[in-house]
Amino acid sequence: MLDYIYSNLEYPAEALRNNKEGKVILKVVINTEGIIEYIQVVSSPDLSFSKAAEKLVLSMNEMPERWKPGIQRGKVVDVWYKFLICFTLDDENEVYKYCKKPR
Repeated sequence: MLDYIYSNLEYPAEALRNNKEGKVILKVVINTEGIIEYIQVVSSPDLSFSKAAEKLVLSMNEMPERWKPGIQRGKVVDVWYKFLICFTLDDENEVYKYCKKPR
């Protein structure tokens, strides 16, 4: 999952120009069919980061393999899941893979 996230992360252009970094926390519902159907931004330093993170997470629905839905008392159920997506840059202003402490 992390490889997918950081291979497909689109850093917002304005944030990149301004060397802006931050972490976005999203809560999503994975439905009984393994599809992400609801996204809630829990925390984000900037609207452009929120939109980029939401777009990225929704793109996971296009992957050939679906999420495994939750099972409770033997029944398939919707499940809340949290994502942490870090928008961080390395010293050359390239998108940094995975989370690190912002500058």
